[in-house]
Amino acid sequence: MKSIGVVVPIYNTKNYLVQCVESILNQNYEKLQVVLVDDGSNDGSEKICDEFEKKDSRIKVIHQVNRGKLESRYVGAFNLETDYITFVDSDDWIASDTYSIFSEYMEQEVDIISYKIIRYKSAGYQIESVEKIEQGFFEETEYRNTICSTMIWDENTNSYGIDPSLCNKLFKREIIMPHLERARKICILYGDDAAVVYPTLYSANSYAIINAYKYYHRIRVSGEVAYYFRDDNYYYKLVQLYEYLKECFNGDANYVRQLDMFFAHSAQLRLQKYEITCNRGGYLAPYNKIPKGSKIVLYGAGNVGQSYYKQITELNYCQIVAWMDKNKTCCGSKKLSRYMDFTSVDYDYVVIALKSESAVKKIIQEMCDNYGVIADKIIWEFHEL
Repeated sequence: MKSIGVVVPIYNTKNYLVQCVESILNQNYEKLQVVLVDDGSNDGSEKICDEFEKKDSRIKVIHQVNRGKLESRYVGAFNLETDYITFVDSDDWIASDTYSIFSEYMEQEVDIISYKIIRYKSAGYQIESVEKIEQGFFEETEYRNTICSTMIWDENTNSYGIDPSLCNKLFKREIIMPHLERARKICILYGDDAAVVYPTLYSANSYAIINAYKYYHRIRVSGEVAYYFRDDNYYYKLVQLYEYLKECFNGDANYVRQLDMFFAHSAQLRLQKYEITCNRGGYLAPYNKIPKGSKIVLYGAGNVGQSYYKQITELNYCQIVAWMDKNKTCCGSKKLSRYMDFTSVDYDYVVIALKSESAVKKIIQEMCDNYGVIADKIIWEFHEL
């Protein structure tokens, strides 16, 4: 049985830390080591770490002055003597059977193994991540053609090919350590995961994707602008990241093209500081209420509706069988379905893409009373990014 080492970088997350660490210790996988790296916490997290170390021999605690997540991850990994290494952020948690699902691939000596993420906002609002590459094992030529060719940026979906998160991946120790050591020397906030993940993917020869949602990424404050987007040196550090990755890829034109797309996207993200949204759209579709693969009627072709339409079609999350709007017959080059024509389409749900709750109530009433739509088939939940 291969051994797994887990690194948890910690900085002032005492409200979430117990759940995080307990979720790791409760794994039904025997050969497990855990390093908790307290990166200068002063909110009581440091004491929680010490209590865990006293209670469980699998845990090692390292206290250091605040040096950032890249350094914390490196220090934690350096202090592990395991076959594989993975990471859990201290405000997230994992399902109890997460690491046992890796056994088959670890015995095959696969370089990197990944699994799926649940974006957790509340017990009633959880979104399963959607990726373009389904479960499978890839090595050598197939790995280069299928994984690496679009790993940083997929122009077809205008998004990451492989999620840059370190936390939903398991790495062979000898594969990731050189990249952790090298990346710790650059001073960045945004892109710290990408600085390790993509060079490691570049140097690997095999990759496995497991279609299992086991990692819970906590969305702590909805709508809050991330601290790295507020950094006055954001663009300077972004250029550092770009040049660093370009060097890691030896200037290979195929990877530099992907990197250019990633850089352009990342540069636009800075505008979130001014509450200007530059991602897929400013409004998050209610994925928690729409079963994946459903056939839906999308109602509303304003800013919210356009945002939903773009997200859903790009992610291939479900099938939009009709798109309706009270005041429009087309949206750009897209022709809309006839207003409230539910009889001509086969659908599972109606998704309303409007902001105003009062307007939504009137629309729902009209749909049910005049057009025979069943209330339980109508979905509305508004979330602004």
